[in-house]
Amino acid sequence: MSLWCQSLRSNEHRVYEGLTVATMESLSSSLPSNLTLLISNLNSYVTVKLGTTNYIAWKNQFQNILRATNLLSYVDGSTVPLSATILDSSRKTVANLEFLQLKLIDSHLLSCIIATLTPAVFTAVFQCEN
Repeated sequence: MSLWCQSLRSNEHRVYEGLTVATMESLSSSLPSNLTLLISNLNSYVTVKLGTTNYIAWKNQFQNILRATNLLSYVDGSTVPLSATILDSSRKTVANLEFLQLKLIDSHLLSCIIATLTPAVFTAVFQCEN
């Protein structure tokens, strides 16, 4: 694993320090309704799995449903990145709950994208990620 990845994971761990289980469960149970709709109906909305020859069809289906559910900004990079930590009223550095919620949404959307990949494409993507 690269030093950059190790640093990222180390910093990510610091973000979660001090959070209660109740806070984390609250974040998980408060998914936006548009994301819940996408997750529940993904196979109905995206009927084409991304293979080696059908990118345009897959992209059009996925992009349209993300636009219709107002989630495209999370995927196309137009959502403003948030800081992982913020200063509370006593000037102490604490986890930014909005960042954690954004990270949770991002993870769910990544899972939705992965669910629409053929095994061959998934393997190629997985190899690039590691």
